[in-house]
Amino acid sequence: MARSVETLLKDASKAGIEISLRDDNTLGMKGDGKHPLVSVLRENRTGILVWLDTIRAIENRMINGRVFLVDVWKNLIENPDDEELSRSFSHHLHLWATLDDDLRDIYGYEGCPVGGCDRDPYPEKVRDPVHHVDKDFYKQPLVCSHCAEGSGNE
Repeated sequence: MARSVETLLKDASKAGIEISLRDDNTLGMKGDGKHPLVSVLRENRTGILVWLDTIRAIENRMINGRVFLVDVWKNLIENPDDEELSRSFSHHLHLWATLDDDLRDIYGYEGCPVGGCDRDPYPEKVRDPVHHVDKDFYKQPLVCSHCAEGSGNE
């Protein structure tokens, strides 16, 4: 019976074989080159490449989506009565969360897809429109499920 790509990658990890997608979209393997699993991995190279490329594409969409959502969030703080902006934020936040769920449910993804949801080196002072006081605000209105569960930001 053929193993799924997810199972192959988990088995490789357990065997100490590190699989990666290189910048030139080729497969990288580090570890015991004589392990019996290496030949199975090579036979399934195309499927693994597609799998890893899809994960990379979703990560990139989430990173870009985070930037977009932060910009919309900042505009919402300045324009809290803008219903169109509010709908746009809610819609895109839902899409972002769905991507996060899909990464985990379909691809068995672990960790933070944006490199750490609490990492934002550019804190800003913004005016809180409700309380009319300045407060520190870390341009981050959302976190992935990994970070929300308190699993850290690996």
